[in-house]
Amino acid sequence: MKKVLVMFVALSWHFGITASASLPVLSQELDILIVELNDLSGQLLADASEKKMNLIILPFFNWFSGINTTNKKNPNTLTSDQIAEYNRLFIKYTKIYGSGDELYDYYNFGKIFLTFINKVNIFNVDLFVLGAKDVNEVVASKLSQSILTHATDYMAAFSLCMDFPKTAQKGFKKPFSYSLRDVYAEITAFAQKIISFKNQIVVSPVVPLVTPPVVPLVTPPVVPLVTPPVVPLVTPPVVPPVTPPVVPPVTPPVVPLVTPPVVPPVTPPVVPAHSFILKNFGDSQLSSSSFDLTASLEAFRKTYTQSDVFYSEYEMWAAYVPTRYWELKLLAGEAKAANAFSFTYLNVFTPAYTKNSNSLSDPYAAQLVAMALEFSVAYAIVQLDAIKNDNELYG
Repeated sequence: MKKVLVMFVALSWHFGITASASLPVLSQELDILIVELNDLSGQLLADASEKKMNLIILPFFNWFSGINTTNKKNPNTLTSDQIAEYNRLFIKYTKIYGSGDELYDYYNFGKIFLTFINKVNIFNVDLFVLGAKDVNEVVASKLSQSILTHATDYMAAFSLCMDFPKTAQKGFKKPFSYSLRDVYAEITAFAQKIISFKNQIVVSPVVPLVTPPVVPLVTPPVVPLVTPPVVPLVTPPVVPPVTPPVVPPVTPPVVPLVTPPVVPPVTPPVVPAHSFILKNFGDSQLSSSSFDLTASLEAFRKTYTQSDVFYSEYEMWAAYVPTRYWELKLLAGEAKAANAFSFTYLNVFTPAYTKNSNSLSDPYAAQLVAMALEFSVAYAIVQLDAIKNDNELYG
């Protein structure tokens, strides 16, 4: 539409120059027309932007407002990519409309609220890994610096949402019929309890990989050889012929042989699935350019069944592999790896971990717990980078 208007103005302007000698008034009218068309073009762009904003943002406003409609979107289900798209539209909207627009504060509040939801999602992952069912179970010895950071970020975002009406224009009403303070009371209590331990948190706990214990070899004690005493030759003195006494030979003591106890080696179960993990799922294989993720997982699933003792652990490995695959690409700086890692972590690994975490057994359990902690840290870093990029774009 804008291109058509510009072409029309250009032709009209050319015609105005040609006819200006005979019709001098036409030039002035064309100048006015150009200004009006430019205003119209900007208004059409603004109208289109507002329609798109309403189409995307109203579903989650409707959900939180309790409005009886099918056009709803639970904010807690938003992915990091969706939140980034929302924020991009907020930035675009604020460039078109000024702070005096009647809907400006509502969209501006939406941006702050979406940032808060992002912090909720990150902090919820930490609470899941922490495993505390009640705020009274939170102890300083189980906390890490990253959990403290996420708790602090959560409280800061929560405060911005609560304080927004104080700085908004007169007449702004928070569009939610539910109180954020009530809805997020439990997670807020966790954040406040964790922050209260900030002076007691030294370093993040490190979960070591489980390795079979080293059993020392038992060797028999060294028994010295016992040699019979040296008996000097029994030379008789020159005496009258008499019968010499009989001297019995000296026999060395009998020493029994000491056999070392038989100690069975401590090894993980030798089954096809375990062998497949050792052979195919190391970091060197996952980062190889020839690694086929889909084919490898399909081959792995054929090595175990639900009747296996370690079935839950093997399900977790099937979820771990694609998540670790994309994390390695993320660490290598590969483009688009951040989105793929975030999607796989949230939609593949986390649901599997939620389902199987209480039934995992060693030697796999500690390894998978350690990876869950590492994935949560990597995901938090991805989110911080996304927020940083949004802030730079907004600035």
